[in-house]
Amino acid sequence: MSGKFTSVWKCADPDCKHFVYATQEYIVLGRSSICWQCRQKFTMTEDAMKEDEPRCIECRVGVSVEDIDIDSLLNPPDEPTSEGDY
Repeated sequence: MSGKFTSVWKCADPDCKHFVYATQEYIVLGRSSICWQCRQKFTMTEDAMKEDEPRCIECRVGVSVEDIDIDSLLNPPDEPTSEGDY
């Protein structure tokens, strides 16, 4: 094996001994992980993998999934068609 590995993915669980070299990101993407901030289980995304200590979406954004009204996002109210419709 040539070259040096400068970055390693290590599990957030203090009792876990698993690690993956950063050059093997494809192994980590889409897998379950533990958030370094709230210690809850989450699925690794490309955004989370950009952080040295990956966090779940709730910790990165500061909003809990339960706080998001999914129905309003999927079914937004009808847009007004003219100025008189406000």
